[in-house]
Amino acid sequence: MALRMLHKGIEFGDSYAAEALAAMGDTRALDEMRVQLRKSTDHHRIRFALAINSLSPNDSLANELIEEFKLPFEWNIHMRAAIGLRYFSDTASERALLNEIEQNGKFLVRYHASNSLLWRWDVTPTDISKHPEIWELIRNPDEYVMTADERARMREAVMRLERLRK
Repeated sequence: MALRMLHKGIEFGDSYAAEALAAMGDTRALDEMRVQLRKSTDHHRIRFALAINSLSPNDSLANELIEEFKLPFEWNIHMRAAIGLRYFSDTASERALLNEIEQNGKFLVRYHASNSLLWRWDVTPTDISKHPEIWELIRNPDEYVMTADERARMREAVMRLERLRK
């Protein structure tokens, strides 16, 4: 009965149902998840893309998350996309994460983008705060618009972060 309800949830566009089915490894709703992915936006789009990728890995799904970075001043959606991109290995999403570190004024987006890159690159520890030379560069500001000096600091952080890649 619960599985039937989750499958019905997918038909109604419930991205939480997609997450639950992905966690259970249930692939029967993959086609419908793909349909709903095309209809969804924001957090739902991210959840559907990650659920589909979990069940049927495909780096092209990273583009769905990258698109969410284009939403202006949606730091919480950018943050979720940055976290989700750790499950991909394509160069476009790696570049998108680096761009978010360099250009996004919101600290939590930069923090999670950094952690995702560390995770993808198999760098230990995977928490950027444990890399003080980079941490000091990215932890401020937390404003939507950065000054020229802050942007220069973020470029330096990106260069240092890239040196950690194995």
